[in-house]
Amino acid sequence: PSLKMADDTNPESVALLLSMMGGNCDEATVKRALTNCGGQVETAAEWLISHMASGGAGEPAAAPGGEQTAGGAEGEAAAPAAASAPGAEEPKAMSLVCLDCNKRLRNEDDCMAHAARTGHSNFDQSTEEIKPLTPEEKAEQLARLQEHMKKKKEEKAKTEEEEARKAEIARRLNAKDATTLKRERQEKEMQRQLEENKREKQREAAQRAKVKALIEEDRQRRLAAASKSTGGAEAAPPSAPAAAPAPVPMQVSAPVVAAAPAKTYTECRIQVRLHSGPAITAKLPPSATLQDVHDLVRAQRTDGVFDFNLTTAFPPRRVFGLGDMHLTLQDAGLMPSAVLTA
Repeated sequence: PSLKMADDTNPESVALLLSMMGGNCDEATVKRALTNCGGQVETAAEWLISHMASGGAGEPAAAPGGEQTAGGAEGEAAAPAAASAPGAEEPKAMSLVCLDCNKRLRNEDDCMAHAARTGHSNFDQSTEEIKPLTPEEKAEQLARLQEHMKKKKEEKAKTEEEEARKAEIARRLNAKDATTLKRERQEKEMQRQLEENKREKQREAAQRAKVKALIEEDRQRRLAAASKSTGGAEAAPPSAPAAAPAPVPMQVSAPVVAAAPAKTYTECRIQVRLHSGPAITAKLPPSATLQDVHDLVRAQRTDGVFDFNLTTAFPPRRVFGLGDMHLTLQDAGLMPSAVLTA
């Protein structure tokens, strides 16, 4: 199967090759193999296995005289003969061995890698040379490497799938929490708006009650004044009957058309337009003063403006100042209806 590409500095690829080689090559050789094979892990493993017969996982080993070692039975027979010859030199160390597990290693780098993987720390030199792998061993080791890579890939895919599932669950929970928070905020806002509307209605009711009280007070005052004037007229002594006028001869003349009596209004409709907010409308008696209108607007307006003048909205434009507040609606010429601005 096709394996994953990796560069020579990928620790996962290096560790994987070192593990599958079983300590038969060092880390530097593994990195060189990955670099030479373009980062292909499978090709690097085949390259390492095919070059293990050269005495090192890198280039073929060379003899002391510069010729390539032949290996085989002649070299193995020459070593005991040289060792048994009188005055012969001490045998040369051909490999290293782990005293904890008896595993043979090629060099110090392999020993360091083996110690890092297993925790073993007892090593010694050995005169035995590590034999090259047979084609069957190479094929077996390559198959084991491929199987290991396949399991790693499956484990990684399973881990990614599990992480994706957990991320999706977390995303749904967060979305649910966000929806709940949004709904709670909307409910709180609606509750706040309802309470504000309730308070606004209470304020409007209080203002209407105040205006009605003012109107009723004015009506009672006018009734009291009218009652007083009526009682004075009744208390006056009756006058003597007037003498009957002398008969006047009837004269025929042209008919005279009587003038229509002036219409009397009992209330005045006032509309006050504000610079911001709805207009204020009220029906007041003709005897109500401009001060009553000013107090009414001041009590009902919601824009926070309390220092203002009443001004007629249509020409001729007239501004009612503080000196005009005592005028009644009749005296101010606002009967039977008027539109003001404030």
